[in-house]
Amino acid sequence: MTNGSLANALRVALSDAAGEVLNAWGAARGCLPLFWFVPVPGFDSTCDTPRPVGGARLPGERVTVLGGHAGARHTEDEAVVVVRAWAEAFGLVASPNAPAHTIAYFGEIDDVLVELWTVTDRAGFYRRDEG
Repeated sequence: MTNGSLANALRVALSDAAGEVLNAWGAARGCLPLFWFVPVPGFDSTCDTPRPVGGARLPGERVTVLGGHAGARHTEDEAVVVVRAWAEAFGLVASPNAPAHTIAYFGEIDDVLVELWTVTDRAGFYRRDEG
């Protein structure tokens, strides 16, 4: 197993385990499931970035430790409602610097930096990558 495949295996296992726990927690509070991501330090660029996607500076320039997104299982409007419900359940704040065609929320829960996001306009989001 190479370092890349080991990192990917760890990322998938950690993300799946976190997702089970978090989605059960959220379901008890009326939140629909999210896709969860746990970055692996040294392998994921999010661990080396001095700030979360939302662009906010937090004390100590810490990076996102746990990320969640609604994915394509919901319409754009539904995804916004789903992510907003999670943000409210966690007490996260809206990011003023979310990338175009997205919304993002961030904050800390028990010293864990969390960021939730979703695409609000898929056509615009994918068009921006075309250049």
